[in-house]
Amino acid sequence: MSLVDPQSRWWNRDSTRRRLAYVCYTLSFVLAAVSMGHVMAGEASVLPDWVSFITIAPLPLMLAGSFLIAFGTTGDMDSRFIVWPLAGLFIALGAGAVAGGAVSPGGLKWWHLQFVVFAAGGVVAIIVSILLRRRAQRNDAVRKVAERSRVVATGVVTRARGYSVNYRRVTKVTVKFTDQDGNTRWSSDTIAGEITTGQRMRVQYAPDHLGNKAAVILTRNGSL
Repeated sequence: MSLVDPQSRWWNRDSTRRRLAYVCYTLSFVLAAVSMGHVMAGEASVLPDWVSFITIAPLPLMLAGSFLIAFGTTGDMDSRFIVWPLAGLFIALGAGAVAGGAVSPGGLKWWHLQFVVFAAGGVVAIIVSILLRRRAQRNDAVRKVAERSRVVATGVVTRARGYSVNYRRVTKVTVKFTDQDGNTRWSSDTIAGEITTGQRMRVQYAPDHLGNKAAVILTRNGSL
């Protein structure tokens, strides 16, 4: 027991741990690029031989940074702190290898292109994660509109497949319903409990966003 708030201590502050995580990330990328460049440069490298042994350090440093943020700070876990650092490590390894190969006695060779793929893969991973994050944010916004919507219909389960999640029974259902314009639509979702084909479901939806799956909320009749 302490008379001092643990969060007031500098080493427990989120800002301190985030800065330390960013230091770990930076060291990870720099060491990855330098060590890989040294190895690929061979005799042309001006760095001491012991540099090649630091190739094992980048990955632990990157993981340390991610763990500091994921488990050492408050707030929800953000996948960016896993995907982006790993992608950055790939970019650093690829860039270091290509730079080292360029100054090596034999110069760049065709097999050095595999390291270009390393770097390009890292860039693609970051771009894809950004696009997926934006899509998730749009879906979340549409979901909130659907939750506020007063437009409700009754649908019928046309397909039901049950399975267990964390020892709890859930059912993946496809529900057929008619929207307010008279169009027949189908929507799928996973519902807690056992549901059978032909069962009626409550369908709450945002009519202006029906092109998005998140615009439809399926629940058991009488659940909402």
